[in-house]
Amino acid sequence: MNWLRNPYKIKEVLKNFDSYVDHCIDKPGAFALYVALTEKSNAEEKYICDSYGVSPKEYKEWIRLLLLFLYAEGDESTSLDGFVDEFFLAKEFSTSILAFVFDEKCALLSDTGVVKEPLKAGPAIYMNITKNCIILLQQTFVDGHHLDELMAKLSLPESERLRLMKILATNVYGTLRINDEAMLAGYNKVCVREAALQVFCASPDVYGVEVV
Repeated sequence: MNWLRNPYKIKEVLKNFDSYVDHCIDKPGAFALYVALTEKSNAEEKYICDSYGVSPKEYKEWIRLLLLFLYAEGDESTSLDGFVDEFFLAKEFSTSILAFVFDEKCALLSDTGVVKEPLKAGPAIYMNITKNCIILLQQTFVDGHHLDELMAKLSLPESERLRLMKILATNVYGTLRINDEAMLAGYNKVCVREAALQVFCASPDVYGVEVV
């Protein structure tokens, strides 16, 4: 959600969801909110456009997408909830949630909120929960090298391949790691590389990154 709302990511959000940009706002409450936001203040719109390098058209399209994904009336769920469900239940991926906790060393916080890293095995999303805790949401393509390795490790016959694929695709795996310094150094480097303008740290010593 932070990634969707982050103005530094407006262009990226529009690119990723370009097929939804022209959707019809069919809820009266959402439409009223859209009109209020886009006609409230030209100065505010200009400030956002100038500050984050987007056009007025892109700004309005971004507002429409936010309403599409995040607006809900009454007890109904948002569209974003459906995307989250699809994310965790995607049959082509195995999903792992890894929590990294550090006693002393601090993790960076990017101005983009979440940090995404495209890996060969599948997409990885990092979230800074506190200065001493990182959550990594890792999705791995089920049918491929990962499955081949697991089949060999478990000494399973080829006839078990489909059954193992279903197990991997329908389960979410969790891991907790304490003081994994290699992970922290890697995360901090990714955080710096993927930041729009700046990163933040609760300590003057940034592990894995040279501060000049």
